[in-house]
Amino acid sequence: MLKVAEIAFSCYPVTDMARARKFYEGILGLKPTMIVGEPGGMQWTEYDIGSGTLSIGAGAPDWKPTPTGKIILDFLNGRMPGYVETGLNFVGVEECAAGHLLVSEKGTVGERYLLGAENLTLKGVLDILAEITGLPAPSLKIPHGLALGVAYAETAFSRLIGREPQIPVEGVKIAQHMMFVDCSRAGRELGFQAGPVAGAFERAVGWYETNGYIVPRRAKRIIRPKAA
Repeated sequence: MLKVAEIAFSCYPVTDMARARKFYEGILGLKPTMIVGEPGGMQWTEYDIGSGTLSIGAGAPDWKPTPTGKIILDFLNGRMPGYVETGLNFVGVEECAAGHLLVSEKGTVGERYLLGAENLTLKGVLDILAEITGLPAPSLKIPHGLALGVAYAETAFSRLIGREPQIPVEGVKIAQHMMFVDCSRAGRELGFQAGPVAGAFERAVGWYETNGYIVPRRAKRIIRPKAA
């Protein structure tokens, strides 16, 4: 069986390189070993953390977007008529990066540490986004069986027209499980403490709004989030 003894390289996307560097260098005390790029374009900064490397990159944050980003963006654009009963653990990327440093400093080789903040249901996430933006949260709870049938149909149609499925079948299958985790070991053994994730959601909403990801009719209805 393969055993991971250490993390050699970790990379995190950031939306504001100057702000991120202030956090990593001013608060965490890291020394940059590589700085590439100019403000307004693609930027890359690397730090040595023990025997590994932590890097942060900026330029097109969550442009694809990632699965978590897609939840936020679909909500913002009114593409979520309902929700399924599922749950995930969320954590802000800055806090997760700080947790990696704690692992390198205090962690035991061979142990596993889950760096999470909050276990939230999908409905809970949508309610937080509604509070942040002023947009209504979906109230229709969709049975998993119905959601899976729609996913199969939408995937088949997407293949016919040559586009990526908007409702991935595997994603709906995974959503049948509550993916909550117990992060208490990281707190006990490393001193890892992560706060509420609402601030990370606010920053994501602000970035999508600023970069034109939200359709105009919906963007006009959004209460611009406060800086977090």
